[in-house]
Amino acid sequence: MLPKFTSPNRKTIPKHSFSAVYICKMRRHDKAAYDCSFLEFRLKDSPMHRFSSSLLIFSLMLFGLVNSAFSEDYRDKSGFSFTHPAGWLPINGSLKSELIDGGMTDTAKDYLKKQSFDFEKIKVLLIRNGQDDFLENVNVVVVDGKLPATQEFADLLVKMLPQQYKQMGMDVDNFKSKIKTFGSNEGIIVNQRMNPSETVPNALKQRQFYMASPNQDKSYIITYTATPETFKDHVKTFEQVLESFAD
Repeated sequence: MLPKFTSPNRKTIPKHSFSAVYICKMRRHDKAAYDCSFLEFRLKDSPMHRFSSSLLIFSLMLFGLVNSAFSEDYRDKSGFSFTHPAGWLPINGSLKSELIDGGMTDTAKDYLKKQSFDFEKIKVLLIRNGQDDFLENVNVVVVDGKLPATQEFADLLVKMLPQQYKQMGMDVDNFKSKIKTFGSNEGIIVNQRMNPSETVPNALKQRQFYMASPNQDKSYIITYTATPETFKDHVKTFEQVLESFAD
């Protein structure tokens, strides 16, 4: 049995840290439950000023309604907003209880009741509300400070991330990064492939977008996770979120 997730004491997080890492592992005998561990790390050996970043990895599984082509707007209490397809569920601290009380399947309700995510760090989880074994999702994390949209930072991410994943016991490869603009939002796109391991039981594909807010006092890390087979089917949802993302 994997250890249960314990939220870290805020006082233990170094002041230089932007945020933290949540690694969620599916319980082998309960597909509706995940155990999470916490890791904080810094980006090192950069010719730029020393700074920190965060990485959010979620392998989520829910069962519910089918997707549709209509769009809906989401506005977070922290100030950012984006558009997403109807049939995708935005989950945050307040919406979690509303969704449980709404017209969801018993499986989805059971999943939401079991989770203890820290919504101070995880601002929103956008999940495709389908009936497959794994449901694609987009996660948004807000960090303090500016994550620059420069080639230097893009190269640094590709250099640093493989080492961090290896330390966490994860088999992740095929890292690629580049500067890209979605709508009016410029940032760094990072692609990576997660191979089956003790930490991640199934193969997953991820695409992350690192971008600074317009006033550059904070940054966003937006992560799309899917299986290799369904990645292309729903990557347009991720791009819609990025193109419509506003602060």
